[in-house]
Amino acid sequence: MKEGEGALHSIGEVSRVCKIPVKTLRYYDQIGLLKPAVRKESSKYRYYSDDQLQRVFIIRRLRLLGIGIREIQKLVEDESAEALADLAASKVQEIERRIDTLERLSLELTVFENRIRKGAELIGRKGEAPNIRREFLPEITLFGRSELMPFYINEEVNLNRWIEINEEARDMDQSVTGPFYIIYHTGFMGQFLSQDCKVEFSVQVGSRAGRTADTGGALSHPFGGFPAVTAVHIGDYGAIIQTYVAMNRWIQKHGLRIAGPATEEFIISPIDLEKKEEQVTRIILPVEEIE
Repeated sequence: MKEGEGALHSIGEVSRVCKIPVKTLRYYDQIGLLKPAVRKESSKYRYYSDDQLQRVFIIRRLRLLGIGIREIQKLVEDESAEALADLAASKVQEIERRIDTLERLSLELTVFENRIRKGAELIGRKGEAPNIRREFLPEITLFGRSELMPFYINEEVNLNRWIEINEEARDMDQSVTGPFYIIYHTGFMGQFLSQDCKVEFSVQVGSRAGRTADTGGALSHPFGGFPAVTAVHIGDYGAIIQTYVAMNRWIQKHGLRIAGPATEEFIISPIDLEKKEEQVTRIILPVEEIE
């Protein structure tokens, strides 16, 4: 169709040539981003000029680059090379932030998968539990917070504190690279005696950054680098005291003594699976030889 000197293109033709749905072109008309040059009120047909066809290509390209409709509207109003370059630069920065986020998510998912598979393997060897042994723990980094908890008894895990520590680690740009830990800074098995107990709730992270600002005492610190007796507890966390008792007997039998706070590493925790029989906890007891 021609009107005056320039060619006019039907909405169907524009849709076909520019590979944009008719519905989208009508939406652009509705919001004022791209109004047709000619509108036949009697037939409600829309016709676009050659210049508008060019604009459709520009809009489509910007949309494919991830630029939003509102940003495109501002560009249409400004229509300057500098504004377009500034927008492209801001989008590059946004994409780089998204890449960083996705890389961190990929790392955390890989760590999560490995941890759950390790737990599943241990469940498959459940007949060997508690699998008490002496080993040297390599040093890792934990991020967490200690607090004095009155009349503490570990009949169940404090899930809310785990969630808080996990979110705080993310907020402080810490990469979560391993499971949750609970460290009991009290006498051996004091966490079962309904007494005041200093407890640290932590998560393994990939870097050591020291005490964080304005986080109520959250701290990243080294853990490990010492000999320990470890055991795997599989099943209901409420029955974990039985594994502690078995470990204590094993330690005494082998001429050792406990030389530090008891630590629990949650390989498959209650916030991974609700199914109690498939929850896996490793108990870590630092030890030394009795002279």
